[in-house]
Amino acid sequence: MRNVWKLTPRESACFRLMALGYSYNEIAQRMDIGADTVRNYGMIAMQKYGITRNHVLAMALHRGIVTTDEAIEHLPDRAKELCEFL
Repeated sequence: MRNVWKLTPRESACFRLMALGYSYNEIAQRMDIGADTVRNYGMIAMQKYGITRNHVLAMALHRGIVTTDEAIEHLPDRAKELCEFL
């Protein structure tokens, strides 16, 4: 049986950049893939975790994919509020 919590390396990389607030186009440029592929990776990752785009940062922090320092550096207002809540 496939572990739905386990992301592939590409899904994980995409999910991490999404959590840090990068757009699909920015992620596509960084990963040297198409924006549609980024959307697919993102959707698969969100389906595996059972979340929406609004919850990506919280899940990434919870799973240790993104550190609080990274989140605060890239998304200062949103991350500080969320890190205080967690």
